Amino acid sequence: MTLSGGHLPTLMSSNCLLAQLSRWQRMGDGLRGPGTRIELSEILTYSIVLALVGMLIWAALRLRKRNDMNQRCDDPWKLFRELCQHHGLDRFERRLLKKLVSARQLQQPAELFVTPSVFDPAGLPSDLNEDKVRNMKARLYYRDEQ
Repeated sequence: MTLSGGHLPTLMSSNCLLAQLSRWQRMGDGLRGPGTRIELSEILTYSIVLALVGMLIWAALRLRKRNDMNQRCDDPWKLFRELCQHHGLDRFERRLLKKLVSARQLQQPAELFVTPSVFDPAGLPSDLNEDKVRNMKARLYYRDEQ
């Protein structure tokens, strides 16, 4: 091996790389003892956990898309949720309004926000508290006057 032509540095660097390669190949040898095998129950457990995580992510993405108020859609209940959010209604107030929509058999739930007569006590079912309905009407329609 001569230094002419630069063969020696190339040869030395390739030997170093080959020595490093064998080190990389044996890197995980100490992680599992000899004769250690992956059991079927372990694979099944990991598969179930992975499937549950996948379903959780899928459900979270669907819920996020359902409640995304920036996207346009043709969903009356999404409009209802958006109006409830705009008016700062909590879940108990939203539940009261949903019961009122059901009791009045409204085609569009958002009609509550533009039709004050929906809140009239005449013909309300017994499970709807008349005082709560009256207070909700006052909150939605007479907010600025109070």
